[in-house]
Amino acid sequence: MQRAVSSELWTHFIFLKDYILLPFYLIAIFIIFNRFCNAKYPVGHPWRTYFKNGFRVKIAGAIFIGLAYQYYYRGGDTSAFFYHANVINSALNESIFKWLNLVLGIPKGYDGAYLSYISQMIWYGVPNSYFVCSITAVVNIFTFNSFLPSSVIFGALSFSGNWAMFRTFAKQYPKYTRGIAIATLFIPSTVVWGSGIFKDTICLSALGWLTYGAFNMLVERKVNFKNIIILVCSVYVLSIVKVYILLSFAPALLLWISFIYTQRINGRFKRVIVKLFVTSFCLGGILLLVNVFAADLGRYSLDNIVETSDITRTYIFQVSQTDDASSYSLGNFDPTINGMLSKLPLAVNVTLFRPYLWEAKKPMVF
Repeated sequence: MQRAVSSELWTHFIFLKDYILLPFYLIAIFIIFNRFCNAKYPVGHPWRTYFKNGFRVKIAGAIFIGLAYQYYYRGGDTSAFFYHANVINSALNESIFKWLNLVLGIPKGYDGAYLSYISQMIWYGVPNSYFVCSITAVVNIFTFNSFLPSSVIFGALSFSGNWAMFRTFAKQYPKYTRGIAIATLFIPSTVVWGSGIFKDTICLSALGWLTYGAFNMLVERKVNFKNIIILVCSVYVLSIVKVYILLSFAPALLLWISFIYTQRINGRFKRVIVKLFVTSFCLGGILLLVNVFAADLGRYSLDNIVETSDITRTYIFQVSQTDDASSYSLGNFDPTINGMLSKLPLAVNVTLFRPYLWEAKKPMVF
């Protein structure tokens, strides 16, 4: 079925209503936040400063990226998610049952009773993207379908997962609380791209709760209904939105938890043997899972990852030839696993630290 959607609906999504409503939502959110903070982290608590500043930065990031997409990028994924959400919520004019069916993605694409809505949504039937649209639709009900207030709520909900990850690591390694806070709460790119209406916002939050739930159940042995729900929901969300994140993160998480247990083994030789066994088991497990989920991984499956890497490299090189582009190059390498591994140190540097200040060719990148 051909679905025609005007691009103007995606390029203009912040209106006067947003600026009128935003202060009220900010006041309400910060009142709730301050009460929670004072109850859980009173003055003198070592985590209080991180909690308060982390939340403020998250909310600022949500507003900033929303304004950037409206006035700089002129639309993008975030506005498309928001547009789809408003189409879903327009079904409330007919009945709450139609709205609920659309939120859950139940109707078939050819269902005549829903054709007027489905025909407006190019992501209907695309599970990972439509899931974000459905979440946004629910949030939009509480913000009168206004973009900036919805972005702020996304930021607040996302912070809960970031904070759950911080709590997990800070509790285990109290000597490194400051570094853990920087890694989980204050990395600029995750603050910006993980705070607004994005897939990454949902995935980062789910990762935090997955870490929290797994640690509580497997290390602290708190096997209760709350932690089971946290674990199941986190895994479900990641499997729907970006399954490759789950498949790459889960072995590392299990490896970390296993190493915590091995520290309790008496004898250095025994600990080394157990660690080698656990590491081999985790590596074998990830290879098995990647093969099982090959269809869902698509271009990131083992069969396609080398080709995908080469295509991405070529694209980035072509972009770097334009005058105003801010990009990078790892140099030439063979499109093989060994060729990719040879560029691993440079790739890690790009991921964590670039672009450097002197490489920023656009005001937004700077």
